Parts: sequence; C-alpha cells; structure tokens
Amino acid sequence: MRKFHVVFLFSFFLTLMSCKDKNPSIPKETVDKDSLHIDITPMFNTDKLVLDNIYTMNNGDLIQFVELKFFLSELTNQNTELIKTASFDFRKYGSNVIRTTGSPNSFSNINGFIGVDPMRNHADPSAFETTNPLYIMNAQDMHWDWNPGYIFLKLEAKMDTVVDGITNLNHSISYHVGGDDFYSPIKFQNCAWQTLPSQVYKLGLVVDLNAFFVHPGQEINWRQECMTHSSGSQKVLSQKVIDNFIAELKPL
Repeated sequence: MRKFHVVFLFSFFLTLMSCKDKNPSIPKETVDKDSLHIDITPMFNTDKLVLDNIYTMNNGDLIQFVELKFFLSELTNQNTELIKTASFDFRKYGSNVIRTTGSPNSFSNINGFIGVDPMRNHADPSAFETTNPLYIMNAQDMHWDWNPGYIFLKLEAKMDTVVDGITNLNHSISYHVGGDDFYSPIKFQNCAWQTLPSQVYKLGLVVDLNAFFVHPGQEINWRQECMTHSSGSQKVLSQKVIDNFIAELKPL
C-alpha cells in the first residue's frame, strides 16, 4: 500500500509540474506542426535583456528591469485573424508570446493592438474561459480590481540615479498603462517568417528598452517621470510610455 501511495504522489507531482507556468496564449495542441510562433525579445541597446541584471543608461545612471508584461489583441492581416488575445510575461514565460496554427503567407503584414478592446476590458474577468489569457487566474495582477479593467502594459525597474561608483537601486520606475484611451494600434509590415522543422514558422520581434526611454522627440525623464497608473495628471506620461514602447517594438 505504501508503494502505491509513493507512485501516486510522484505521478501527481509530475502532473503539477507539467501544468506549471504555461502561457495561456500558447495552446498545447498547436505547438508541433503547421504553427506560427512569435517571439518578442527585450533588448538593451545590442544586448538581450536579462531581468535583474544591471545596465547603464546614456547619462551613467544604473537600471535594473524587474517586470515586463503586456497584452496583444486582435492581430490580423486584412480579414484573416492570427490571434484574438495574447499575453506577454517576460519573467514567467520568456520571449515566446504566440503559438497558433496558420500559414505564414497569410501574415506578411500584421495589424493589431497593445491592450484589451473596450468591450472585453470591462467584462467580468472570471467569466472568460480558463484557457483565455484574460481569465482572472491567468491575468492575475494585470487586472485592476480597484479600477475595473486590465493593465495593458506593465514595466517596472529599479534605478541608481547618483553616479558615484556605489550601486544603490533606490529609485523605482513603475509604468502601469491601462484604460480604453490607451488601446493602441501596432503594425508590422513585410514580416520575415523563419522556417523551422516540422512545419513551424517563427517571427522574431525586438523591443529596445534603452531606446524606449530616449526615443527622439519624446524622451522620458526617468528621474522625474517615474510612475504612472494612467489616471488624472498621469495620462500624459502614460501616453508617452505606450507610444515609445510601440515605436521600439519592431521585427528583427
């Protein structure tokens, strides 16, 4: 009887591990064949960004990125839908954001949005199917319970703004952008899908988080413009954050 219990518990443990940390944007049944994969790789200048590593800004300030999450919605090419909603959580899932069935020939151009469309943004998050990225247990802290709706883009970092040779990351960056006004269009043209084995096609995108702060004509003063939750006077910064992020989100 004890041997049976040990085998049962081991099998149960393996089942739990197999279910852990699976991006709801990536259905299991579409992983192997005839599938389209989209990866988004955060960068800092020419380096692939690693959360919790420390990078140096243009003026010598130090920055440590701790969180990057966002929603993609209604990705289409003309009347052909690629995916309705996808969630990006860099710490939890890495760079891969989408795996779905389809032909790369149907998506040489992709149009869509950062965020969640107004109708679903204000829907009951517990009413979505459990496989939907918008389901409350999948969205978790990307839904505001105090202000019904989703956080479209979350970028958090810690900084050292005193250039003295001593690392003291005591300056917080917290950009939480949401609300219908910030449901923002994105467009990728002439997408170069890479052919992989087993009829898998991959599209790589990058987003440069150094260029995000210093985008020409719309620089973000991280020492003073360090927080937004998209309400009231914070809306100007929220618009700058979402605009700069989209401007730096590009195909490889």
